[in-house]
Amino acid sequence: MAVDLKPTEAMAAEAERGLAWREEFNRGGTEVGVARARDIKNRKNLSPDTVKRMKSYFARHEVDKQGEGFSPGEDGYPSAGRIAWALWGGDPGQSWANRKSDELDNEASNMGRNSTWYAISSTDDRDPDQSVEVSLYDEIGFGGVSAKQFAADIKKLKGQHIDLRINSVGGSVTEGAAIFNALKRHKGGLTVHIDGLAASMASVIAMAGEETRIAENALLMIHNPWSMTMGDADDLRKEADVLDKLKATLVNAYVRKTGQPRAAIEQMMTDETWMDAQEALELGFVDEIDAPIAAAASVTPEQARARFAQFQNTMASKPAPEPAAPVDTAAEDNMNAELQAKVDALQAELSAKVEAEAAQAQAAEDTAKELETLKAEVARLSSEVATRDEEIATLRAEQKSAGEQAAAIVASVGIDNNATPVVPELTAAQKFAALEGPEATQFFRANKAEILKTFYS
Repeated sequence: MAVDLKPTEAMAAEAERGLAWREEFNRGGTEVGVARARDIKNRKNLSPDTVKRMKSYFARHEVDKQGEGFSPGEDGYPSAGRIAWALWGGDPGQSWANRKSDELDNEASNMGRNSTWYAISSTDDRDPDQSVEVSLYDEIGFGGVSAKQFAADIKKLKGQHIDLRINSVGGSVTEGAAIFNALKRHKGGLTVHIDGLAASMASVIAMAGEETRIAENALLMIHNPWSMTMGDADDLRKEADVLDKLKATLVNAYVRKTGQPRAAIEQMMTDETWMDAQEALELGFVDEIDAPIAAAASVTPEQARARFAQFQNTMASKPAPEPAAPVDTAAEDNMNAELQAKVDALQAELSAKVEAEAAQAQAAEDTAKELETLKAEVARLSSEVATRDEEIATLRAEQKSAGEQAAAIVASVGIDNNATPVVPELTAAQKFAALEGPEATQFFRANKAEILKTFYS
């Protein structure tokens, strides 16, 4: 029995209260929330997607209950968060959305157990050295079973070799892509057998095989992805962009398997190319041709085209899915912005510290180099001073010896020491000999050439 998705009276009352608050206080919620409140107020049956979005909204905004003004009696009541909460049905809406979401999941699971679009031979107590057979014999993704369940079942095979048997007109591109990726991740080995028809998305899944085999009387078809979309011109442009991106991913799968030029594959998809076994082998879509299979699985080209056309007509007759409404993420966006600002501030602080430490390290290195230079200069100057001190000592000794010799000469010739002497002008060497300490050093530096000339001329 289908799940009843009609909002309760308590939800309707809460939504009506939220609309009145928003009109009075001019705050809280978004246009999406207002539209949702009107549907809930009128107790309009909601779509399963809307129920899922409601559950997601309440989970994200549970934290708003901790804000000032959410509860009666607090300053600022009703806060913007409280008004937005009411627009989505309030606490009754939260309980209802959680309950209905679980019912929808259970319904899908029950449908999946009764579905025949894929089957896996029993995975219990299997010899790990044996292959596991997986049959994909119907539309992909339709009938209530999701690719998520398929991937979970494949994961249970625990690395065993898979023989995947395909006889399918294709199906959902996104579900098929997820199945393709699940099969590519499988580590136990994968051999694909095309038993009857591998058309559209089923042909992409066939490319996942390490080895792909096709029955002699089977067919393979590739074409551009298509979708059913309703909306304005902008919606259709966006959908066209999505289809182009989807095509690019499908082309990648075909090119990797076949080695054909990308442009050639794209043209084949645009032309909607049907291939028999021999053509598929020659173009590299398959690796081997197997013997013809039983009539139950075989299909003629005419039957295959008719079967695929019927599938397209069936899909085209289904109502287009409800456009996904934007999710109210204002509070979440604000929180993300605040967190990003904190991250940016911490990064700036860290960068400043790193730069400061680098500058300090450079300054310490420069200082060390300068000290080494100064030490070398001090050593050089000390050596020079020692040399000069030796020169000064030698000069003084020579000056003293010369004075003693002069006194002896005076005494030998009988010169009257009491007579008024004629004082000759002192030479630089004589003046230097009379000085001591810093004055002697300074005088020597100033008159070095003349002093040395006296003793070495």
